[in-house]
Amino acid sequence: MDAQINDELKKKSTPGITVFAPTDSAFSDLKPGTLNSFSDQQKAALTQFHVVPTFLTVSQFQTVSNPLHTEAGENTVEFPLNVVGNGTQVNMTTGLVNTTVDSTVYTDGQLAVYEIPQVLLSQGILSPQAPAPAPLPPKPKKATPLNSAAPSKSTTVSVDSSGAGGLPHYAPTAVSIGVAVLAALSLSL
Repeated sequence: MDAQINDELKKKSTPGITVFAPTDSAFSDLKPGTLNSFSDQQKAALTQFHVVPTFLTVSQFQTVSNPLHTEAGENTVEFPLNVVGNGTQVNMTTGLVNTTVDSTVYTDGQLAVYEIPQVLLSQGILSPQAPAPAPLPPKPKKATPLNSAAPSKSTTVSVDSSGAGGLPHYAPTAVSIGVAVLAALSLSL
């Protein structure tokens, strides 16, 4: 388990932890390159999605409220984990993966580790995280009026006479009058 995630789990004041541990073959069953294609954020979410911040016994899976909240977050739309037990078998679903709990690896009243035959994947793990929005450019102090003595730029249009449909080609340094007017109006507001 990642050291940072391990440190975060130690800080939790909740009563116990439940971990769903996929087998080695569960990871082998993933499409080749899947884990290598994940960003660090996706890898952390994958690990956290296998951890419930509450100690749960097999018998508690019969009465647990679904979806379970995992360490991946409170967003049960992106990280849905539904667990249903019937006393002898525990079924799990994430919307993308349906699996069962194979066995109890470890339990001591504070920590429960259950072996599962598949890696729990969710839409929140597979969806690339949106990048942070770019900072806004600084706002100019005052817009220059359109009728000022400042030099103006005009649109330069050339027409291709080679018979390519007569479509206009705009010079790279040209400034569209419409865009300039909109920009001036928005800056004066």
